[in-house]
This record gives sequence, structure tokens and C-alpha cells, in this order.
Amino acid sequence: MSRHQFCLMLFVASVSGFLGGAITDLLYQHETALAQSEEATEALPPQTEPAGSDIVEELKVRRLVLLDAAGTVRAEFGLDKDDSPHINFLTQEGKVILEMGLAMEDTENPYLIFLDSHERERVLVSVHEDKDPEVFLFDESGNLAWGAP
Repeated sequence: MSRHQFCLMLFVASVSGFLGGAITDLLYQHETALAQSEEATEALPPQTEPAGSDIVEELKVRRLVLLDAAGTVRAEFGLDKDDSPHINFLTQEGKVILEMGLAMEDTENPYLIFLDSHERERVLVSVHEDKDPEVFLFDESGNLAWGAP
């Protein structure tokens, strides 16, 4: 494995870890950990659904918006104007700081974009069909600071 491939793999692994943590934090930020003592564990109700409960087997929507406790949009799952799927994560001020999705060109190509507090692209990771992955880092003015390949 070349140094370039190793650095790219390390970067992608770091981004994946960050995303997993961010998504988990967004989804479970108000969950209380009750498994801190035996008494709390014994007090938990069984985790089975009662017969006849309202479990939805399939949900079809064009856009899904996640709100925090204050009603602020924190994440959007939906389709772009060209029907490309994307996910946006937003700050409490409503600014997009992370976007991932499929770019519609000749084929659908996955991408991941990290934005700064002014919603300027700072990191772009993408994969094009039958080509090497691309990683670009931009400075605060939007100029390319580093890129691979």
C-alpha cells in the first residue's frame, strides 16, 4: 500500500468515525443511560412490542426533517432538484455543516462535504465510477489547499 493510499484510507476512516458519532449524537442526544446500576437495569420494562402496536413496516416520503427539542431543523434527508438523494446536518443556527449524497452526472457518484460556519466548502470527498476517490481541502477563502489525486 502506497503512502498516498494509506493517507486516503486514514482520512476516510476518520471521516466515517466522525459521521457515526455525529449521527448517533443527533439521534440519541436526549436518551438517558439507565444501565448504571443493577436497580436501574431491573426497573427497565421488557423491550418487546405489545400485540397490535402501531409499528410502521414501511415509510415513504420525499423529505424527512429532524428537529431538536426547540423545534430547530438539525438534519434533512431528501432529494435534490434533480432527484439525487442527500443528507444535510445543520447547526443550531440553521447552517449546513455536513452534506452527503449522490451527485448526478453521467452516473450517481457518492460525495461528502464538510462546511465551515460560513457554509463554505472546506473538505470534499467523492468517488467517481471506475476512478480513484478524490479528496480536496479548501482554505477559508475557498481556494484549493490540497487535493488528491
